[in-house]
Order: sequence, then structure tokens, then C-alpha cells
Amino acid sequence: MIIQHFSNSFISVSSGEELILCDPWLGLACHGGWHSFPILDPKVISSKLADPALVYISHLHTDHFSPATLKLLASTNTSFLIKKFHDHKLRNAIRSLGFTKIIELDPFSPTKIGNFEFTIVPQAESNTSGFSDDINFDLDTSLIIREISSNKIFFNKVDNPLSISSLKAVRKFVESRMDSEIDIACVGSGAASEFPQCFPEINRESVCNDYSLVSAHRYVESVDALGARISFPAGGRYAISGRFCSLNRYVAQPSPALIADVYAKWRPKIDSSFVHIEGGGSITVDKHSLELNPKKFMEWQDQFGRYLSKIPYDYESFGSFRENMAAINEAFPIARQNLERAL
Repeated sequence: MIIQHFSNSFISVSSGEELILCDPWLGLACHGGWHSFPILDPKVISSKLADPALVYISHLHTDHFSPATLKLLASTNTSFLIKKFHDHKLRNAIRSLGFTKIIELDPFSPTKIGNFEFTIVPQAESNTSGFSDDINFDLDTSLIIREISSNKIFFNKVDNPLSISSLKAVRKFVESRMDSEIDIACVGSGAASEFPQCFPEINRESVCNDYSLVSAHRYVESVDALGARISFPAGGRYAISGRFCSLNRYVAQPSPALIADVYAKWRPKIDSSFVHIEGGGSITVDKHSLELNPKKFMEWQDQFGRYLSKIPYDYESFGSFRENMAAINEAFPIARQNLERAL
């Protein structure tokens, strides 16, 4: 089994001639506010990954369900794997793109497709801290992938806000149901949040450093709960495009060096290896061996900072936008007051 990471939660998993793509996303999302990172050439990616056998879409957010990227890589022969949601928005959105082969799985129901067995892990909480609430989201999912021929297991957490207790439950499920352990896990090392970079009245640099450290500890704690032999960060990383590109420096994303430092402080309690493969690196695992092809970490400034800053937001193309700036400037403080009153 070969696992290759590209950007955010965009991952390929292959076994022989079988190619599986997870949450393929290249380019813009959120109406131009985010750009996939590292920045990869769509033509190069298409030449390597076009026409996969299966595409897993974890949830509806546009940095995971990207119509433009799906049209670039998938074909009418491609099957789509999703959770059987009570709400059929994701299924209907996939169908609207012309893809009709959609496999909907019930949670925790291992299903064999080719040389793989797939198990959907549903969203159990609305927050990773396990705080109780009445929100009851049914949005995110994670995926357990077992290569049948080698019995090697890859856990793809994606954005699913599973608490430590829920991650331990996933580990117990794998050990009891599959009589094995998680060999490889990818866990988010940050969050696609507007905090702290969009809060100018705080010390953003200090808060960024604090939250990056908290996130690094959460990453290592999550890997420890899963009991994975090896892990890599995936999900939650992006670049801010447009004229607010400079805010990238305040995005609270721990670097691989910071995560590795936290790992070192947890040893010997945690017996797991950490590798950075973001942007095209890979892990190859079979019955007898494990091979790593890591990637050098790149800061956002290293890749096309000027290119990112020139990308317009969707709303800037609306003809009435600039003509109505005066009205927008008047409406904004009123909207802020209404929001503060509601809160």
C-alpha cells in the first residue's frame, strides 16, 4: 500500500493498479479566501492521478468537496465513497456534477471493494475536547482503510473533531474487529480557523505561537490514543489568498519541527514515528517493510507569496461591488452592533 499526501486532506492510496483518492482539492476554496497549500501544478497532478477507481469525500466543505478538482481528476467510471448521511446534500452535490456511481456506507460497517476494506467513522462530537453539548452535527467523517492482501491499516482522520476517548474507541474497534493495529494515521495539526489571524486587537504573533504549541500537543496525544506506528499531519492547512495574503504568518499551524519537538518530550511514553510528507511525499508499507519518502517543509512565503496576493476574491468580480462601497461601509458597523447584541 502506497500513501501519498498532496495538500490539506488530499491523499492518494494505491495497491497494485487500484487508486483511491481522498478529498482531492487544488486551487481555491471558500469563494477565493483559501488556496490549497503547498501550491501544486494541476496538470502534473492530473497526469498522475486521473481516472481513479474510487474517490472518498469526507464532507461538504469546499476544501474537501471541490467540484473543479473532481472534474479534473474523476471520470464517469469513478465510484464515490461517502457516509450514508440522513441529509443527502453531499450525495446530490456529487450527482449534480454528472457522477452516478455513489457508494453510501453505514458507520462502522467494513465494506470490501477490490483489495481494500473501507470503514466510515462518523462524527461523534462537535469538539475535540469532548465537551458535551446539544449541537449534534452530522457533517464530518473519518475513514479506516485496510489493504486486504497485507492487512495493513491506514486511519484518515480528516477534520472529524473526535475526542481522545473517541480515538481510543477507534483503536479498540480496529484491534477487535480487524485483529490488527493501526499502522499509519494522519491527524490534523491545526484548524481552518480565522483565529488569531483575523483579530487585529490581540497580539496575534504570541497567540499564534501559543495555539500552535497546543495543537502540536493535541496531535501527539491523538496519535498516542490511536496507537499508530507512524503518523503524518494532514488537514487544516491552507494559504490565505488575495490582498490579505500577509495574514498567513499568523495562522496557528504547528511546523513539523514543533511537532517533532513535542514528540521528543513525550518519549518514551509514546512509541510512534512522525514523518512529514506534505506536498507529494509518500509512505509505502507491506507485510514485511515500511519505506518513507519525506518532503521538506515549506513556509507559505517560500511559495508564490506574490502569486497568492494577486488572486481576486469572488465578490470583487461583482459589477456592483465597488459602486456600493459607501453603502457597505455604512452597513458594516450596524451589522457588527447587531451581532454583538445577539451574542
